[in-house]
Amino acid sequence: MTTLLQSLQKHDLGHLHILAEGWDISLQAPDVRQGRKELAKTLLGSKQQIEEMIQDLPAESQSALSDLLGQQGQILWHLFTRRYGEVREMGPGRRDREKPYLSPTSTTEQLWYLGMIARDFFDSPAGPQEYAYLPEDLIPLMPSFLHTSGAVTLLSRPATPTERAYPVPVNDQILDHATTLLAALRMAGGEIFPEQLETFRKYWSIPPEVLTALLRTAGILDEEHIPLPDQTRDFLEAPRPQSLAILASAWLNSPDFDDLAMIPHISAAGEYTPDPLGMRQSALELLQTLPTDQWWRLPALISSVRTQQPNFLRPKGDYDTWYLKDLRNDQFLRGIEHLDQVEGEYLRFLLTGPMHW
Repeated sequence: MTTLLQSLQKHDLGHLHILAEGWDISLQAPDVRQGRKELAKTLLGSKQQIEEMIQDLPAESQSALSDLLGQQGQILWHLFTRRYGEVREMGPGRRDREKPYLSPTSTTEQLWYLGMIARDFFDSPAGPQEYAYLPEDLIPLMPSFLHTSGAVTLLSRPATPTERAYPVPVNDQILDHATTLLAALRMAGGEIFPEQLETFRKYWSIPPEVLTALLRTAGILDEEHIPLPDQTRDFLEAPRPQSLAILASAWLNSPDFDDLAMIPHISAAGEYTPDPLGMRQSALELLQTLPTDQWWRLPALISSVRTQQPNFLRPKGDYDTWYLKDLRNDQFLRGIEHLDQVEGEYLRFLLTGPMHW
């Protein structure tokens, strides 16, 4: 991370006077070098002034600071500005003429001209990337109420009466499919006869490949997909709620069951180093921020994720390090422009797949 003094290194003397004016500080420094030291010392020396300033900020600005605190003080610049707006680019002459700091057009611009946020390039898994960040020595001076909302938030559009007219009730048919699959795997020594596989795919709501992976995750199948006698007997003889809980718990807590790899049309075409458990927990935390007792439109939900929390699967924004391919069109899914085809499909799978099953 970077200190406040280091963050001020890119600013000219005119910009320093703008920051000082925003904080009602009298800056008397004769040159820019001394001005940076004087401004940083004055700001960092008054925790009360910082708290009072933040208390007076609009809710959106407080939310932006809280988001940064929740992400260890830094968020990719393009993600931050996508949610909180851009900073108008202009040189010192135009800036001094137009005075954008007097009427900021975005939350980002307001925080920028107060010096509360800065931007710079830092190393990431995808190489150097530009981040919005909080100076590290400013973070301990932030008021406590900003730290209370470290969890991500998400707002989406509720489904209309027409969109929710035909609900699909949940059921425990996965247990019946699991029983059938276990019998098929036992008969064929860990494989499934082609004609059976075709029937399963045609009539089951859960793909047999996914159910096989889930049964292995639950410790009911061995590495060769052969049913383990004791575990299989316990699973089949347990009351249905208990059997369902075995599968649900195995999915929820497994560090190996890769939900993204279960999507049939997405394939890893090269280096791919996911954290299945961390990804799942992040997605569930995101979904838990939605109010309960309400139907939500899935496409609107995915759209909201794109604009509000696009990096929930990849917190560092390393959209170019996963080599994934869409098998339907042979297209590589690298870059943030393919977020709907990766993060969006991941959420769609979770909601209509394991969470529904």
